[in-house]
Amino acid sequence: MLLTVWLNLWATRLVLANLGVESMGVYNVVGSLIFFFSFVSIATTPTIQRFITFELGREDGDVPRVYSAAVSIVAALALVLLLLLGIVGEWVLRTFIVIPEGMLPAAVSVFRYSVLASLLLMLCIPLQAVIIAYERMSFFAIMAVVQVVLNWLAAYLIGFMAEGSRLLWYAILLLGANAAVLLAHWCYCRWQIPTARYRWRWDKALFRDMLSFTGYTTASNALYVAYSEGLVLVINLTFGTAVNAVYTIAIQLKNTITSFGMNIFKAASPQVTKTYADGDLERHQQLVYASCKAELFMILLLAIPCFIKADYVLHLWLGDVPPYTVEFVRCILLLGISYALSEPFRTAVYATRRIRRFLIVPEAVYLLTVLPLCYLVSRLTGSPVAMVVCMVVVDLSVCALRIWLATKVTVLRVGDTLRQVLLPVGMVLLLSASCCWGMAQLTADTLPGLLLCLAVHALLFIAIVYVVGLTVGERTFVRSMIGHRFCHHKS
Repeated sequence: MLLTVWLNLWATRLVLANLGVESMGVYNVVGSLIFFFSFVSIATTPTIQRFITFELGREDGDVPRVYSAAVSIVAALALVLLLLLGIVGEWVLRTFIVIPEGMLPAAVSVFRYSVLASLLLMLCIPLQAVIIAYERMSFFAIMAVVQVVLNWLAAYLIGFMAEGSRLLWYAILLLGANAAVLLAHWCYCRWQIPTARYRWRWDKALFRDMLSFTGYTTASNALYVAYSEGLVLVINLTFGTAVNAVYTIAIQLKNTITSFGMNIFKAASPQVTKTYADGDLERHQQLVYASCKAELFMILLLAIPCFIKADYVLHLWLGDVPPYTVEFVRCILLLGISYALSEPFRTAVYATRRIRRFLIVPEAVYLLTVLPLCYLVSRLTGSPVAMVVCMVVVDLSVCALRIWLATKVTVLRVGDTLRQVLLPVGMVLLLSASCCWGMAQLTADTLPGLLLCLAVHALLFIAIVYVVGLTVGERTFVRSMIGHRFCHHKS
């Protein structure tokens, strides 16, 4: 996981150095446009993951039946998305998006290659769902590293291309990387998971159930895409592509750090769904709370020093740090923690299939508040920093609403969430942040100073988590796991 974090950060630095701020901004505006049109395909991911995992958790489950239905749905959506992006998406790009003078032809070509790359990732959805449902996490982890390495290689290789063609070559190389990842997933499922075999069959009841579930996730994702890409357009219209690039840098750092913890929950999420399907509600509840804490602890391990030492970390990462990047990174790291907090609750709600209010209400509230408020703040203050602070305040409020709604349809409870998750995580955050801030004052802004700060922070963080963040039962489990590993290593 640390390797992927390091390579992701390095790749972003290479992209910024090789493309420049404007070209990077163009690439990400194009990517945002594709994301805007592909929300339906994104919505199929939790549907397919939930149905395959739930079917596997049932005693009489029929996984090949669900897998075949999932492949049929994804293939149909991919064809629709190709037509939609090829006709409407390119027209929107040419007509409405603000592109620097002389870069429109390159932006259109990048758009076309990026469409194909996104479709390849879409076709990977059923394969990844089966792999996660069967808890083949070693292969999943290997492919995560492979994907990051290929993305880094694309960012590195464009440095050898002619300067005017680097943006186009970057899109082509990422298309090749996605093709390689899809092929690897298909080969693994073909050889290692016998139930991952496609066979066309018309199962009206199953299609109706999956499409009904997808309808709600699509509506939720439509709202999410509307406000997330709306924010990109607000930034583009009020501050230009340079601040778009800053926002993208901050999002990439946030995604890199949160993925460090999200992978922990991804390993536990199949069991969350399977225990609910099997009727073991007490273990289901314990898994949600424990995995939520573990996920947040892993994120805080990296997020706290990145927040406190943001100036030097960004200088070390990017070299020339664009204006507002430090402030954006600090604020958007808080968004990552908020998102990670709600994910285990989302999986618990998906298991119940009582998803309508949980999915629609928070996203609608966010859309109706964040876009007008951010636009108003941008116009009144002229400050990108004020805008991103406004975004954080709205996001944290909606996160609280999302958790409250989850407790209405699951066995989870607000009091238990406060006592078993938020209180221990908050105490760990307060104590470890204080220690890290103290170390930051004592160490110089040099690479040895940063490494010393990180090492001391990691040791203190582990100790604080063990003493303050874990229950008695969890500490006993940790000791037994360490003892088991030690004895196994000696033997």
